[in-house]
Amino acid sequence: MTAPAKLPPYFALLSYNVYGKTFERDLAIAECFALANATSVLDERLMGLQSPISIRHAAFVSTLAEMVAAAPTLEELCSQIASRRVSATDFKIIVKKMPPAVPRVAAAPLLQATVARHIGGKPRLDAPTDRLLLAVTGRGFWLGRIIEESEDRWRLHRVRPMPYMRALPTRVARAMLNLVARPGDRVVDPCCGAGTFLIEAADMGIHAEGFDIAPKMVSASNINLQHFGRAPVARLGDARTLTGRWDAVVTDPPYGHIRDYADVKDAPDILRNLLSLAPRIAVVTPNPTEPLLVGQDAARPLSVRTIPLPVSRSLTRYIHVVRRSA
Repeated sequence: MTAPAKLPPYFALLSYNVYGKTFERDLAIAECFALANATSVLDERLMGLQSPISIRHAAFVSTLAEMVAAAPTLEELCSQIASRRVSATDFKIIVKKMPPAVPRVAAAPLLQATVARHIGGKPRLDAPTDRLLLAVTGRGFWLGRIIEESEDRWRLHRVRPMPYMRALPTRVARAMLNLVARPGDRVVDPCCGAGTFLIEAADMGIHAEGFDIAPKMVSASNINLQHFGRAPVARLGDARTLTGRWDAVVTDPPYGHIRDYADVKDAPDILRNLLSLAPRIAVVTPNPTEPLLVGQDAARPLSVRTIPLPVSRSLTRYIHVVRRSA
């Protein structure tokens, strides 16, 4: 590790899954830039931040910490801690080995004890005043004071009374919401299916409405919402003709087993109408669809970012984050 000349004042840890040679890393990084004001990639799962912001609703940003020290070796890290006279009233060190971690690194208890000896104050494992994070990555060691951790509430919504086999994972749905919306925003899902986006949005303090052309899916959405103590906000509606104005659209339109979204009969009509509903859109398609999106309205330029979304070792979908001029 070659530490930056000036370390960022804060850093965030990313947590994501690996499918063979494909990663959820692109989505995790995109969420961190959107949600936590990230400014740099420090390591494989470590992002540098210039200012703190709440990550309690994050999907892939697991921990936010104030930077204390960073070094390529444990010995150098301890030397920095001692020279900076780092202290805490009473503290606990939490070790996170982030893959790919440093080979043959010591076990967590030994790392904790080694670092603790150089910190002024008394270690306290139960109810500490300060919780310190020691992140071990492929490039070295990073020490920070923990500010906030994600509540990971998306885990609570994975089991529901009306499941749907093609529904997005709740974690991905939450990350997509974070790409284009904030608590208090008004969001619409015009193809709400079983209500995955609606459930996550309600839990995040986002005001969401859902529509679906199929009565049975509207019913499924509302049953699932009520199961989690949320208002039934799904109604019958056609994504091709829906009217209204929201802060953002977040949706996973139907495409079945089709690999090219351009081959979906109603794809142009759905995309064209999505662009009329909100200035910010996050939409999932089975393949990169930028030309189809950009071609819908040449009069108002679009900014489109495409993020690959590994569904399995052999299948990838694509999230398109669209921002349009007024």
